[in-house]
Amino acid sequence: IYTGLAVAAGKLNPDYVPNLKLTKPVFNIGPHKSWSDPKKIASIDPFGHIVTDVFAKYINKGFDIRPTIAVTKAHIDLPECREAIAAGRLKPDGKILLPSGQSICSKAAIEPVWYLPEIARRFGCTEANLRQSIFRMTNGMYPELITRPDIKIFLPPIGGLTIYIWGDVDTIPDEDIELTCRVHDECNGSDVFGSDICTCRPYLTHAIEECIKTAQRGGGGLVIYF
Repeated sequence: IYTGLAVAAGKLNPDYVPNLKLTKPVFNIGPHKSWSDPKKIASIDPFGHIVTDVFAKYINKGFDIRPTIAVTKAHIDLPECREAIAAGRLKPDGKILLPSGQSICSKAAIEPVWYLPEIARRFGCTEANLRQSIFRMTNGMYPELITRPDIKIFLPPIGGLTIYIWGDVDTIPDEDIELTCRVHDECNGSDVFGSDICTCRPYLTHAIEECIKTAQRGGGGLVIYF
């Protein structure tokens, strides 16, 4: 949408293709065996953060292949963490939690990528019925759903999610290592503005506190924010 606006405003060449050859994740994730099983992952592209590696041959030929996952490091600065330090619930270690109250984590921003055959299987319908239903309910915005049944991937306009990871990312697949996880539904009213109309932010900050503790014990902490 924003690219279209820029082109319409005469500020961007419609043939412009960004140079992503230097795009690299700041830490490694995978690959894992499940990434090659079409019944394991249906709604993201697990290779989305390393497209410049796995699709280098095609990118060098001029194909426009873009990442759907951005992997980086982040500092989380919450007043609740400073309060937890003051109350003695959290103890800075200089690695995961700084004396300032900032915690250091890994971050992955993920855009949805649907593999339609598996989405259809999970919903107990045919792929053709799934395509027709999405086409109709989006007022025909995506004609390729009907005209290009050979394209099995769909990029739904539903917004993405962000994953915050405390501790060693490599410990997450290990079922013998402790993992604290919260799946948190975005709530600007409480999470950002501190509204007392709901209790979303306290749940989130408590989860982050527990993630930090788990990471300090050698496990992993995971918050999925969508």
